[in-house]
Amino acid sequence: MTTELCHFPPTGDASRPISLGLLALLLCGVAATAQPWMRAHAPLPSGNWNCVAVSTNANIVVVAIGGGTLSGPVCLSTNSGKDWNLTSAPVTVWAAVASSADSSQLVAAEGGTFLSGHIYLSTNWGATWTPTSAPFTNWFSLASSADGTKLVAAAGGNCSSGPIYVSADSGATWTMTSAPVTNWISVVSSSDGSNLAAGSVFSGIYLSRDAGATWSSTQPGSGWWWSLASSENGRKLVAAAPAGPVYISSDSGATWSLTGVPSPYGGGTSVASSADGTHLVATVSVGSRYLDAIYTSTDSGMTWRTNDVSGYYSTGGGWRAVASSADGSKLVAVVCVGDIYTWQLAPILSMRLTNDSTTISWPAVSAAAGCLLEQACDLSMTNWTDILTPTTFVTNGQCQVILPRSADRQFYRLKRM
Repeated sequence: MTTELCHFPPTGDASRPISLGLLALLLCGVAATAQPWMRAHAPLPSGNWNCVAVSTNANIVVVAIGGGTLSGPVCLSTNSGKDWNLTSAPVTVWAAVASSADSSQLVAAEGGTFLSGHIYLSTNWGATWTPTSAPFTNWFSLASSADGTKLVAAAGGNCSSGPIYVSADSGATWTMTSAPVTNWISVVSSSDGSNLAAGSVFSGIYLSRDAGATWSSTQPGSGWWWSLASSENGRKLVAAAPAGPVYISSDSGATWSLTGVPSPYGGGTSVASSADGTHLVATVSVGSRYLDAIYTSTDSGMTWRTNDVSGYYSTGGGWRAVASSADGSKLVAVVCVGDIYTWQLAPILSMRLTNDSTTISWPAVSAAAGCLLEQACDLSMTNWTDILTPTTFVTNGQCQVILPRSADRQFYRLKRM
């Protein structure tokens, strides 16, 4: 990925900054919203990828194989899906994975609709795994607080029922909650673990405001609530059903609104949210053969745009799960009987000139981490110069580099390493 910015020496008053409106005309490259989804170098040629979780900055990505009776490993990437390692977790049918904010603590549940299993815990970024004391049952969904101390696990599935359990000590002990025993298929948690939401096949969506001690029902509409997403404070919620539309709530589930995500032949199979609930993503399965469709929103679900994954067409089950970085600038989606895809925002450069300096700025988002600023005097050049000094600093949410003023025409770009 490169985002390029042209710098033409100004005429007239050199102390006057170039307006951002003019700079927009000098941007060369693809706008951030048009960045393509990329097929990741999956750890296996093709797998029944069933679940995904990411760290706050999405540098660490955890995926696992499962669904039905298909078994496989838990795999981990430390560079946003570029390279992968198989963890020491057992090869089994994985139903769900969850992560603490820094991914130092990971939790994975084996099981599903027709199988029972254990919940496993890793406290060292997936290096080693141990089974927790959670009951041996048909686990289907997991969620974790940001610090990893509070966990919630839901059992059930399409054709079976089960309870919801919580842990307040990183999985050392578990307590069955008062939530009804039903076909639970999704669960989500606020960052502090106090606000929970759980979706079911037949019983709608249930909410808890006290870390699972008590539960109350809420019903945005009929449907199998296959996937839920939450802002970090639990106030903004998203709910998706494979055979129905996507709903949003901005008041912790008290009321719900239908979004514009289309569902002519199918519905939302998975949803994810940024920490503030502004940036949302919904994967949609359309038709009997699950034609690809991914929708994103940057206004808390009020409007959506299509981010189709070119060339993807699956007969195996379509999109299975999606995850987002805390700022929404990185996304990861996994395919049932398919591949792993990643998306990263392309930060757009801006420039300000004074008599003796040139300031280059770009948003300080997760997707910009690891990017290197380069310059050249001609766009046709193949060997751009890396700008290693002065050091990039962050102020008011912007990465900035202040360079000496050049009398020559210069082009600048960010290059992802």
